[in-house]
Amino acid sequence: MKIRDLQQEYIRQLSNLYARDEAATIFAEFTMHHLRLDRGGYLLALGSHADADFIDLARRALTRLAGGSPLQQLTGQAHFYGLEFTVNEHVLIPRPETEELVDWAIKTVAEKTQDGSGLSVMDFCTGSGCIAVVLKHKLPAAAVSALDISEAALKVARGNASRYQTNIRFLCADVLAYETGQPFDVMISNPPYIPDADRSSLHINVLMHEPELALFVPDNDALVFYKAIAAIAAQDLKKGGYLFFEINPDYSGELLEHLTLSGFSHVELRQDMHGKDRMIRARK
Repeated sequence: MKIRDLQQEYIRQLSNLYARDEAATIFAEFTMHHLRLDRGGYLLALGSHADADFIDLARRALTRLAGGSPLQQLTGQAHFYGLEFTVNEHVLIPRPETEELVDWAIKTVAEKTQDGSGLSVMDFCTGSGCIAVVLKHKLPAAAVSALDISEAALKVARGNASRYQTNIRFLCADVLAYETGQPFDVMISNPPYIPDADRSSLHINVLMHEPELALFVPDNDALVFYKAIAAIAAQDLKKGGYLFFEINPDYSGELLEHLTLSGFSHVELRQDMHGKDRMIRARK
């Protein structure tokens, strides 16, 4: 059996979950990861014969993928802002939209300092730590803290921070009942923002295989995390400091109004690569 034949198995058996191109990409990424190939090497390998061990590995992975498991949980790795992060069932898989949020924050900070000198940063609901690690990696002189309610998630985040030798202060706490007690120049968060009523709209690989704690909010208070973090920022963000949020597009107007009424200035909304309201920057 050639590797190309396995590729076709993936495309056929994942057709009820993914479009043809998506299934082909999943197979390509799985194969490149396990055979340690770059893109060019993968394209050359498609015509070669697969050994028995790889065939067995690929088919066992296909069974899990057909059951909805995300590829990143099978490989244990996800790419984010040019870095590779360890992920598992305790953390959200980093999304491209969040890369856009991080990029906005880095470019905003770069207007004052290129390496983060003198800056203190807090990442709320850090999960895998991808936001905090990238910020510390790109702004090595900044003092970066990161908070999450899940100790299991923080274990993953600490591992990712260690992988890139980034010195980050991790805190296990509930942001809905948290007081920082110290000033910060930048606060950033991609908090839970999907109402319970929207569960049925999610892809099975998100609904069944990523942590509910990091996804869902009550239908009657979809902005609960934003309000809590905004209240912390109103108290502890330094004058002239920035608050960054990734948001649910359905609540962009309501959140803009809340931040404006909470005393923030220059509240700015940005769309993501798909043209959806996805990010907010507010200045104190």
